[in-house]
Amino acid sequence: MATGGTDAVVAGGLAGFLLLQWDGLRLQWLVGTGREVHNLGESPAKDLKELEFVCRELCSKGLVADEVVWAHRLPSFSLWPSVLIGASADAAFRLEHKGWDRDEVATFLTQSLGEDMVVVEPGFVEVGEMLQSVWPQARRVSAVATFLESAVRQDGSLGAKSIYLDVGHKRTLLVMTDGKALLQAQTIPSSDPESILYHVANVLHRDGREPATCGAVVRWSGEVKRGGTRWALFSRFFPDMEMHFGFRSMQWGEHAVRRERWGSVTNLTSCA
Repeated sequence: MATGGTDAVVAGGLAGFLLLQWDGLRLQWLVGTGREVHNLGESPAKDLKELEFVCRELCSKGLVADEVVWAHRLPSFSLWPSVLIGASADAAFRLEHKGWDRDEVATFLTQSLGEDMVVVEPGFVEVGEMLQSVWPQARRVSAVATFLESAVRQDGSLGAKSIYLDVGHKRTLLVMTDGKALLQAQTIPSSDPESILYHVANVLHRDGREPATCGAVVRWSGEVKRGGTRWALFSRFFPDMEMHFGFRSMQWGEHAVRRERWGSVTNLTSCA
């Protein structure tokens, strides 16, 4: 089941992992073992009440696993060296995202970016409490930290320069690497083609580079199609582009999905 409701989820549950990712509008879920996908789906969930209804329905239909991890898709975030942030994650996040006063923050340590770094995201405390009431073993992970770690690791092993653009609903994750290290990571508060291009070009220009000669491959994922509006606009400035299907090679079986929409979910298998 690639889209829509919660019918015929799992008969009796199964071991393995359950991955959950919510962007504030819809929930994507995937059950698997190792690199094998057993079942997956997505359901509208525009607020906490709808999210809880969907999750309880899924659980009642047998959607369970040994490992349950969840992440918020495309959150605002800050990235700080751990030696600088200390116990001031809340202040650091508010410094970068002025006006934020809705929630406490969550921190995620990563040791794969050249030095110990901390990803700071909104806490989404009520979401975590609700999910643990449905699946007591549920624990939160950072889709952002997982993406950054995987991008740096992959591009470092290949010596590749990349501009990753993971497009969601009115939000886009921008990640740049130079084949050795992370250069830029931010959530753009837009999915508009011109706005994304403006942000990418602005980052390049600050570093004295031009799109056509920067030597980076633009790697698209999320809500984007080859030959679509975003693709057509960027192709005028960037000679090398490709679709990105995530950093984990999965066995999809008979599930016919647009893999570029599920890469941010399958990336979470490294946390399960």
